[in-house]
Amino acid sequence: MNIIKTLKLTGADKIARRYFVVNSFDGILTSLGIIIGIYAGGLASPKVIIVAVLGAAIALTVSGVSSGYISEEAEHKSSMKQIERAMLKDISKTKMGKSTRKSPLIVALVNGFSPGLACIIIIFPAFLTSWGILPESYLLNSMVAISFLMLITLGIILGKRAKENVLKYAIKALLIGIIAAALTSLIALF
Repeated sequence: MNIIKTLKLTGADKIARRYFVVNSFDGILTSLGIIIGIYAGGLASPKVIIVAVLGAAIALTVSGVSSGYISEEAEHKSSMKQIERAMLKDISKTKMGKSTRKSPLIVALVNGFSPGLACIIIIFPAFLTSWGILPESYLLNSMVAISFLMLITLGIILGKRAKENVLKYAIKALLIGIIAAALTSLIALF
């Protein structure tokens, strides 16, 4: 059975979709906060940015995979036991039973890798700068622009999912990023 069918059978497709969006936001805003904080602290260098954001990406990924797996496994086991009690039989060897065992891992991987991937995408310009491809004077603006574009993209995805005005959702997502960046910029005042 493929991944999509497995997730749909257990209803975990909706959970995975929500985790992807929520945790991508976390990865984007965490990266943005770290990057602006580094600049505000006067420590800006491609290496410092790469190390700090990769550290956050690793922590977010490990946290997301482990917490996602543990919580989803408990929820799916509980659901499976309720179904078995209602049916008065063991369903562990059925498609539903097999899907119920696989879904937590799939959802956990989405939960963990979405913020980590977002972090890595955002700091790609820092790699380019460290390799001598992108001038350092463009580094901050390029990472902030990528962060904002990713937020806009998530807003569009949410707008389409809600069957609402995608521009409204894109602007909401962008405003969240601008607010986070502005608040983080206040660190420079200390």
